[in-house]
Amino acid sequence: MIFRGLAFYDFIVSPIGKKLEDIEEADLTGLIDAGVAESRIIEYKAQLPGRLDADKKEFLKDVASFVNSDGGWIIYGIEEKDGLAGTLAGIPRSSVDIEKRRLEQIIRGGIEPIIHGLRIVDIPLTAPDRSALILEIPRGLFGPHLIKGRGALVRRASAMKVEMDFGEIRSAFVGAESAVQTLKAFREDRLARMLLGEPNIVKDVPTLVIHILPLASFSRIAPIEIERITRDSDSRSRLVPMWPTAYWKERFTFDGFMRVCAGPDGTKTIAYSSLFRNGALEVFDGSGEMLVSGLVYGIRVEFGILSVTTNLLPVLGQLEIPPPYYVLPSLLNVHHLDLLRRHDGFPDHTEQIDREHLFLPETIIENLDAPLELAFKPAFDVFWNSAGYPGSPYYHSKNGYPTGWKNRVR
Repeated sequence: MIFRGLAFYDFIVSPIGKKLEDIEEADLTGLIDAGVAESRIIEYKAQLPGRLDADKKEFLKDVASFVNSDGGWIIYGIEEKDGLAGTLAGIPRSSVDIEKRRLEQIIRGGIEPIIHGLRIVDIPLTAPDRSALILEIPRGLFGPHLIKGRGALVRRASAMKVEMDFGEIRSAFVGAESAVQTLKAFREDRLARMLLGEPNIVKDVPTLVIHILPLASFSRIAPIEIERITRDSDSRSRLVPMWPTAYWKERFTFDGFMRVCAGPDGTKTIAYSSLFRNGALEVFDGSGEMLVSGLVYGIRVEFGILSVTTNLLPVLGQLEIPPPYYVLPSLLNVHHLDLLRRHDGFPDHTEQIDREHLFLPETIIENLDAPLELAFKPAFDVFWNSAGYPGSPYYHSKNGYPTGWKNRVR
């Protein structure tokens, strides 16, 4: 069925009511049979971009026009005829992998800032050695994207590319800033609710809260298929991100989906993880796992944040929500508690935390292959600064964590 609206999330537009990886040749011929025209979200190209500089510049202009608008698809292998989808001739299948890498390299080298969530998928055709290639371009998250060395900014207007005027450029930057502010306001609202005891949580105890917030979820409304997580056993298990216990229960909620630990007596929630409908993730731990004899055990806080993030990032991948992800840890009700530094071969040392609640700075994760420990180092240093320490005593950029520490605190 053609043009069923938006696909798996709102900020990447699909002209076919399927996810990109599920597209088949029949779906492409359906575009032709239905006479689907080129538009703000779809463009047809009979051939791949050429190798001349002029060809590369035109290709970058095409990509930038989509990312600076609502995103969309460029389908290579379908001839455009009078603005409509024409013949599905395809491109040589034997060169598809090489061409995909070439297009990715042109985009990485020619457009800034980097485009998050861009994908290229080939669709095998029944004709011998023929494929179609779909370039899926998301809507930009960080304001307008610029073609390097050219200066001008372009956007889509109907089925055309046009240069953006001053007002449009200004609005795009304001929209990106607004998305980040909305993300931070979400955290503030959720923490305020927790301090009031919502949703039926233990109150006034030392608590670790972690928000993992995709910027895409706050740049536009981004409904997700929560059922995809509940059907996948690995993703379900990752939604219990810290310590295993027999008391975890799960349920759908008005906001999305939760896994909850209410403790043996079943009265108050002592830990939970919540997946919101826009893809935001929230983890609450009031279990006391980060405490040792009434002291805040600093290394457990660090590893708690790392383990939660490590477990939950694949959930966002399963939901196909691209980076960047903002990770915002908070510690509630820790005023006058002592922060414990314990190190092999040295006596324990404690210093008092200087405020009631610690709202640690965000860690922005853009590259999923980079070490998380290094990304979190600035936030961990601020955590230790709150008790007068010069920074985290455990993680060192060159050597990482001391051998065996992770096993000792698990």
